[in-house]
Amino acid sequence: MRAVLALAVAGLVLCLASGQTPSDAQTELATKIRSNVVRLWNATWAQGALDGQAPLGAVFYFSSPAAGELTIPLGNATLQGSPMQPYSQFLAASQSKIFTSATVLMLAEQGKVGLNDSIAKYLPVVAADLTYPNRTADGQVINGSSIEVQDLLRHTAGLHERPDPDGNTQFVPHSQLWARYFAIPGNNLMIGIPGKDRSYSDEGAQLAAYIIQNVTGQSLKQVIADLITKPLGLNSTVEGGDVPFSKAAIAPNLTDAFLRNTNNASSRIPFYDPSVDWGTASMISAAPDTGHFLQALFDGRGRLLTDASVARMTDFEEDFEEADGDVKNPPFIEDGYGLGVQGFEVPELGPGIFWGHAGVDPGYSSFACYGREANTTFALFLNNENLEPIRNLMLDGVAEVLNGTATA
Repeated sequence: MRAVLALAVAGLVLCLASGQTPSDAQTELATKIRSNVVRLWNATWAQGALDGQAPLGAVFYFSSPAAGELTIPLGNATLQGSPMQPYSQFLAASQSKIFTSATVLMLAEQGKVGLNDSIAKYLPVVAADLTYPNRTADGQVINGSSIEVQDLLRHTAGLHERPDPDGNTQFVPHSQLWARYFAIPGNNLMIGIPGKDRSYSDEGAQLAAYIIQNVTGQSLKQVIADLITKPLGLNSTVEGGDVPFSKAAIAPNLTDAFLRNTNNASSRIPFYDPSVDWGTASMISAAPDTGHFLQALFDGRGRLLTDASVARMTDFEEDFEEADGDVKNPPFIEDGYGLGVQGFEVPELGPGIFWGHAGVDPGYSSFACYGREANTTFALFLNNENLEPIRNLMLDGVAEVLNGTATA
């Protein structure tokens, strides 16, 4: 591996989210945050920390009233050592669920779908395929028609998790995805009572994507573009699983993806085709784009959703029981799960609950959140899977400056 991969190549883009010129105080604070983040990143490389899992590259986006808005590219985007850029693109993995859920809620506001509707109204074949092992619970008949649209987004639909599709390099038409799920023995049997039992399943958001297409008559990619990415100017964000992937046509700034091999050296891996994760983990995005999306979704200005819809999306109920069988919980799910969005306490960034999601795909990982009370946004995208330690490194980089303990 080239020695250049052991260097952090960092740049800074600084402005206010509103497009205004940052004040001197904001510029000073942003510069301190940048310097501290780069210092911590370089120290991690130099010490060979993280049990040999030193990161190859990342883009860190941060926005707050005190610091304005800054984007810090770190490390390398490609095996050849091309430096990371502010708008380098990554597979967003499960952060895609926020895009799918927001789209469903926007369509609900338009009267095209009801969150409390049975999925049988939109997906009659799917509803007919599913049965509950005991057929009744608490005197109620339970089957696929018992699943409401909101259950698909909240992981309370009683669906199994799909087998891990890691290593998929071939395009899979989304028209085949439900058949692939249903063909797995036992997947016709629901593992929980809809609306009562929680079991994290990527299949829910995928079924929600089918509903989006059915009620609009358009592709998922087109609907997300029309409702979200084009109006917000998210030019580096696109749904990447609708058609066979072409880097030049779909994501020209997509970084290489890396894993660690048995010799503890970084190795580039083949591109993981997101079509198998259509609707649930198929978005491609950049750190600033995702930060701007979360701001537009949750900052209370009504650019995407009404406050009533945001309240419903972020209703983190705690009274769900864990469904039977293996239950997969996503990273950092500490404070609850709403409609396609996680809730976090992030004291390093400020008070209140932060709303967002984490995501991990082969060779990529990310974490992004926005807190309305703190009016603060954090977005981190990596071309490797070292999410938790690098997330904590970036949080330390910010917190040390804010509390005055950063090393010069």
